[in-house]
Parts: sequence; structure tokens; C-alpha cells
Amino acid sequence: MENYNFTSSLSGTYALEFTVTRTELPKPNLHPYTISGWSAPLIVTNNGGYTTNPTYLNTDNLTYHLAYANTGNAGTVPFDVYVYLNGNFIANHISGNLASQTASYLQMQPLGNLSPGNYELRMVIDANNQVAESNEYDNEYVVNFTVIQALPNLKPFAPSGFSAPLVVSNVTGTFTDATTIYHTDNIYIDGRLINEGTVNAGIFNTKLYLNNTLLYTSNSNSGLQGGGFTTGFNDLNIGTRPVGTYELKMIIDADNQVTESNELDNIYTRTFTVVCNPPSQPSTISGNGTVCQSTQQTYSVTNVAGVTYTWSVNGGYVLSGQGSNQVVVVFTSSGSRSLTVTPSTACNGTARTRTITVTGLPAQPSAITGNTLPCINTNYNYSVTNVTGITYTWSVSDGVIVSGQGTNSVAVRWNSAGNQSIMVVPSNSCGNGIGSTLVGCIINTSCCSHYNSKR
Repeated sequence: MENYNFTSSLSGTYALEFTVTRTELPKPNLHPYTISGWSAPLIVTNNGGYTTNPTYLNTDNLTYHLAYANTGNAGTVPFDVYVYLNGNFIANHISGNLASQTASYLQMQPLGNLSPGNYELRMVIDANNQVAESNEYDNEYVVNFTVIQALPNLKPFAPSGFSAPLVVSNVTGTFTDATTIYHTDNIYIDGRLINEGTVNAGIFNTKLYLNNTLLYTSNSNSGLQGGGFTTGFNDLNIGTRPVGTYELKMIIDADNQVTESNELDNIYTRTFTVVCNPPSQPSTISGNGTVCQSTQQTYSVTNVAGVTYTWSVNGGYVLSGQGSNQVVVVFTSSGSRSLTVTPSTACNGTARTRTITVTGLPAQPSAITGNTLPCINTNYNYSVTNVTGITYTWSVSDGVIVSGQGTNSVAVRWNSAGNQSIMVVPSNSCGNGIGSTLVGCIINTSCCSHYNSKR
């Protein structure tokens, strides 16, 4: 209440009128303030950043930043800024005089490692009402966040230089996939995994499967440190594999020995293909190039271990040795024939072929031509059609081969009268063929007949 005094020397009743004007004194106004580059006036961080994450780990070393401003039109006296965590007082930041239209802030104030749970961090500016402000209702700011239990997280990992978390190669000492894997190659597997969590993973097993069959178990008996440490295996030799497509599967913590922050990223699966490595073309086929029909002939190529040799004959057959590098062959028809050998392992290689000249026994000569009523002690000519390469051997029943023996035409002198005969047998390098015979009557004999016969 305000009192006003009025004095007059005149008696009587007075009416007094007056106007009172009140002037508001300048006052400060303190409130939370967001610094440029900050996400809020109050920030919780595990790395010095300026944004509060919704979740942190109990192993995180947490700190906070806070900022406030005086946007009133008067400065302040010193005042207290209290900080509460879940309603519990944790800090008093005493501010000095804060001029009008200025701000102040603090950074990296410690919270430390917090237990798992939900948290509220509250800032109260001028907590003890040391400053008379133009607005006493905007002095607080709250930020909420959650702290969870820190756990390991094991997962497949491809370090720098690795083709993938599982590398399939055909040589040791490499971490890149082989371009081609042959069925004759030894196959080597390299594997890597990482602990992306922040704590040690403890003891666990990693299992490797090939087409769902357990191939290998790796025991991490000393655990695996968190923070990006890796482990694995190198040059696991799984030997050679038949032609086909294979699935490799790596299961980390296969026996669920470790509680992880993510239990769904422990498996890595990939495929690889084994193709046939065809054997080299066989060596030149050894054996006779010119042979007689129906004779047994041996042929061979240089043997290579693990290779099967399949032989085929044009104009004949394989008598023995099929599948090996040496066979016995019989040619059943004459002429230019071929012999082929194909190498194979899981697949066929390039075949080798050789041309063979096959000679058969000579054909029976044509009918013998010549005088069938000769006189004794006189030379007569007899012949058959000539065939190149054939030797003709002549014989008579009672006479003399005067000339031409070995050729297709001879001169004969008969020694006695009566039924006589002349025969010619063809031959070549393979032997004698079927002969031809001519039977005739010699003069001065009784009734006779003549004819050509073949036997």
C-alpha cells in the first residue's frame, strides 16, 4: 500500500484528484539456450558431440553440455545452475554476473558410466531464486535417454584385402578368391570374424559347414576383445572336390555360448564351383602304321596317372586294354583305317587319332587264260589279270615253268600227255590268298575234257 499526505489551511470539504504513474524497473530473464551447432540446450554425449542419442551403453563414459542465456534487459547477480539426474542433485554450476543479451555454457561435465536403465537429466537455472526475473517459469530443461547393458557382437567380417568373410582359393597365402577351381586343385579356406561390441566375447565356437556337413570347428578359448578386434583361420585345406557347386556356411558362436547385442548376424553363407580340369591331349600313338588285316596289333600312349584312356577303332575292335594307355587292336577290314584315344578324368580331354593302313590277303586271281589242248615238249603262255603288289606263284602237275614265275604271266612246257593242271596262288606281305586252277587235255591222249576250276 502506498500512502499520500495532503495539508490545507482552509476549512471545509475538498475533492482531491491525482494520477499516479508507475515505471517497471529493467529485469533479467534467464532460460535454457541452444548454442549454434548444438541440438538442444542440454546434451548428453559419449563422444563429445552435440546431439543426445536415445541409447547409450553402460560402458560409455558419458558427459553433458549445458547452455543458458539472459535475454532480459538487465544484468544479473551471481546465481546457481543445478543439475539433477533422475531427480537426484548431482552438480551446481555457479554462474557469475550475466549481462543482458548474453549466453553462457559448460561442456564435457562428467556423468561417467551409468547402470542400465532410463534416465532424466534436468537443468534448473537460478535454482535458488537469486535473480528477480521478468519470467520465473522458463528456467528448466530436461533431456531423457536410456542406458543399456554393453554386450559383445560377433559377426562375419571381411578385412581390407579380403574378398569376403570366407575366401575360397587354390593356393596358400592369399585372401582373394580363386578365379577358377579345378577338381584337381587342393582347396583352401580363409575365414574372419569381428567383435563389434565393446566388451570381451568370452569363450565361443565357430563352425564351418560344407553342404551342411560339419567341416571344421574353431575354438576361441581366450575370447575376443571388443571394440573391433578380429580373429579367424587361414589356409584350411579341404582337399580336392568333385565337379559341382558347393555351399560354405560359417556359424559364429554356433553353440550360443555368448549373449550378444545382436543374435541374428552370426552366419555367413557363400557358394563356390569346382569345374573339370581336362587332361592334356595324349602323346603320339605308338605302334605299327601298316598292318595286316585280322592280326593282333599293340598300340600305346604315354601313361599319365589318374587319366582313363578310351580307344575307338574304325574298321576293327579293341581286343584288350580298354581304359588303359595300351591296347591290343584287331582290324577286320582293309584300307585306310583310324585309331583314336580319348583321355578323361572328370571330363574328356582332346583326343588323339592315328591313321593305320590295313592290308588284307590278296583276292583270288582271275581265271587262268591259255591253251587247254597243248602239245608236249612245247612252250605255252598262261596268265591272270595283274594286280599291283601281288606276287603270283605258279605250279604245274607235270611240266616245267620256263619263265615268269612270280608274275601274272608264265611260259609252261608240258612233259607228258593226259589230263594236266596249272595253278596260280596270289600272295602279299600278309600271306597267300586263294589260288586259281586250270585243267586241260594234252594231245595224243584219249577223250578228255577241260574246264576252269577255282579252289
